[in-house]
Amino acid sequence: METAFPTLEHNRGRVLRERLLSDLGAVARDAGALMRLKAGDAGETVRAVHAHLAATIAQARASCAALQVHSILIAAATGKRIDRSIRAHPYRSAAIALGIGFYLGARLARKRDSARVLEEATEETEN
Repeated sequence: METAFPTLEHNRGRVLRERLLSDLGAVARDAGALMRLKAGDAGETVRAVHAHLAATIAQARASCAALQVHSILIAAATGKRIDRSIRAHPYRSAAIALGIGFYLGARLARKRDSARVLEEATEETEN
């Protein structure tokens, strides 16, 4: 799902994250209130706090599900944009992939060599 207004999509994700954090904070507060009540107070207060906690947990789950759906849609749209860009510029994409592969190969080879040198130095100090 692409939009002509990417900032609106970004703001929607921010709003969903803020709502989820707010809901999780409410769950934590309600759980703390429930834990502070004594075990012997099995009256209306405990039932009311328990019901409120259950409602808050349901709301947090709904916010989490909405954020998950939003994230999936954003990832799919990003994947489509990347695919279109690669198809529009195949040689540039191949050159970038080759450069990244070369860079990562050099980094891994250097890390492997430095690990081997470190291992040899450790063996020399032990002998």
